[in-house]
Amino acid sequence: MSLPLPVLNALLGTEALGVAIVALAGKGRGVVATRAHDAGARFAGGEPLAHSAFSPYAYPPAAAPAAPGASARERYAAADRRAAALLDADAVVAGRRRPRLVAQLACRVAREPDDGAFRVVLAALCAARADGPLPAALAADAAAVREALAGGDVDYAFLTDAWFYGVLSRLHLNGIAAGDGATALLGLPSLFNHDRDPSALVDYTGADGDIVFELARPLAAGDEITIDYHYDPGADPAERAAFLLENYGFEE
Repeated sequence: MSLPLPVLNALLGTEALGVAIVALAGKGRGVVATRAHDAGARFAGGEPLAHSAFSPYAYPPAAAPAAPGASARERYAAADRRAAALLDADAVVAGRRRPRLVAQLACRVAREPDDGAFRVVLAALCAARADGPLPAALAADAAAVREALAGGDVDYAFLTDAWFYGVLSRLHLNGIAAGDGATALLGLPSLFNHDRDPSALVDYTGADGDIVFELARPLAAGDEITIDYHYDPGADPAERAAFLLENYGFEE
């Protein structure tokens, strides 16, 4: 989705953080400091759009319409728990994080207005483009997610194979390891570019599973905030190269 950067900055509250999403030559979008930041400064990753270790994690807005006797949050939570249980019992997707995260995102999208901030930020994340029908394995995953969500209080007609693939690719390209085998999809941090010598390190020790980014060195206004997409100082170079190529499609 091509979204004007001022809109994306406003939705993600970058001004208050002293950063901005900008267009960078040869890189596309990136995040830069708009004022000086000291080494050790910490930035909260924000409420994840989805998180495999929390069920549910992201909730619909408080203003979303609610059925009599049930708040929007309660209805979302019930739908998410039901989908999680059905997916865990499905031999096709049991125990796998990404179909579960797609279902979590679909639960939220179904309860957002078409121009809601959650939908807009999700659509703005980098995604791969699918040409032609999905491979059989992914089509089976999409069918399992649709079946797990069927029969609820909202319409999931938008959850086509193409939508499933688009969201799955966003998880693949933008998801971040969240400790203890979990995966999280974040908003602003998903726009940090890769650097082997990153200006920010990831800290998973925040309260309630929060993901925090800590600056490794001072930044001046205009300096880019980067992370290492495979931060493991002891990693074998060949393994590192294979990981980056398979998951992000580039070589260092």
